[in-house]
Amino acid sequence: MTEPPNLYDLLGVDRDASAAAIKAAYLWSHKRGAEPEASADQVRMAYEILSDPARRQLYDSTGEIAAETQTSDEERRIVWIMAELLARAIVDIDTPEFQDLIKRMRKMATQNLKIGMEQAEKLDAMLAKLSRAAGRSQTSAGKNQIDDLLEEWRKDLPRMLSEVRRMCRLYEEVLRRLDSYSYRLDPFPDDAV
Repeated sequence: MTEPPNLYDLLGVDRDASAAAIKAAYLWSHKRGAEPEASADQVRMAYEILSDPARRQLYDSTGEIAAETQTSDEERRIVWIMAELLARAIVDIDTPEFQDLIKRMRKMATQNLKIGMEQAEKLDAMLAKLSRAAGRSQTSAGKNQIDDLLEEWRKDLPRMLSEVRRMCRLYEEVLRRLDSYSYRLDPFPDDAV
């Protein structure tokens, strides 16, 4: 049996690292890419555990990584997403006996995941542009509102990007769970042909 990875080593921080140092290491790992021996999922898991004080304390005291790393909030969101997809699928189909409800749910989840990934790409590009645009505007009217807005957006966009990526991970999990389902269709009646 292989030993679980050291979460501090995955992020490249000391055991007594502050929350800010852990966040900075995680953000830096996205810019440079995960270490060759660490997958992006492992780095994300390390950040999720070490950035949550309760989960970090549990990890520090036991040294073990729980098999189930999803928080109850994430689990509630996954169930809510599945319920929303199910409700939309029920509304969309005319005859549940002859139309695959699970297939419809998968299609909607895949579409939402694609939209989320596109949003993440756009936010990434916007964040890069904001950094390059900062400090370039000038005004003779006193306070530079353009620079103030750029700075405000530069601070808010990483949070927005993080939330979009989180939603993408939730939709990936929903799709993974939907893969374990099948849907029994009735045979199509002969007189309908």
